[in-house]
Amino acid sequence: MGLGKSDQKEERTVETLEATVRNIFKIIKHMEHEVWYKYPQAVKKLPEDIYFITSQELEDMYPDKTPKERENLITKRTRLCIPDEDR
Repeated sequence: MGLGKSDQKEERTVETLEATVRNIFKIIKHMEHEVWYKYPQAVKKLPEDIYFITSQELEDMYPDKTPKERENLITKRTRLCIPDEDR
C-alpha cells in the first residue's frame, strides 16, 4: 500500500485510512527514536500507539461537552487521537 492518492474506490475505506495513518505514525515514531538515540537529552513524547474514534463515539462518551472539549478530553486520556468526522 502506497501513501499516494488512490483511484480505486474500494481502497478508500476507513480501514485503508487507518492503516495508512498507522504506517505514517510508525515512521514518525522511528524518527523520534533516531533523534532520541543521537540526542539522549531529547524527551520521547509520542505514545506507543495511535487511537481512532468517531465523533459519535465521543459524543456518546461526553454528551454534555462541546466538540472541542470532547477532543481535549480524549486527547488527555489517550495522548494521541485522530477524530474521524465521517466514520
